[in-house]
Amino acid sequence: MVHGYLVAGGFCGDPFVLSSLVNMYAKVGDVASARRLLLELPCRDVVSWTTIVSGCVLNAMLKEALGVFLMMLEDDVLPNNVTISACSHSGLISEGHKCFESMGRDHGIEPSMDHYACVVDQLGRSGRFAEAEQFIRDMHARPEIMLCA
Repeated sequence: MVHGYLVAGGFCGDPFVLSSLVNMYAKVGDVASARRLLLELPCRDVVSWTTIVSGCVLNAMLKEALGVFLMMLEDDVLPNNVTISACSHSGLISEGHKCFESMGRDHGIEPSMDHYACVVDQLGRSGRFAEAEQFIRDMHARPEIMLCA
């Protein structure tokens, strides 16, 4: 209904409106509509892709979350800490870890403390505490107290 009013009012060409609609459809679990609108966006960025991944996770649509995550990578969009966190909450541990590793290796981006924290969170949520501890020991940056908590 909201979408219909926006179309009738001529607002659907606006990237901000489209992004809001992507968010709305993702949150209610209508991934097909969210994805269709995402493809209409003139500039698909990490925020718009992560919106759909998070919506899938929110609605326990884990296979769909993985599919959207892979589409995001195919669109050459680098995941951020929010995307990695969504992977963590969905149980997509290996995908989140691959994403973290590709930041520096493939994209030349130095991971922030938030990125490190997401990986530790992923490992902890999956019960892999020894790996989380080893990951903290192997960090290139000095861990903050909150990361070790």
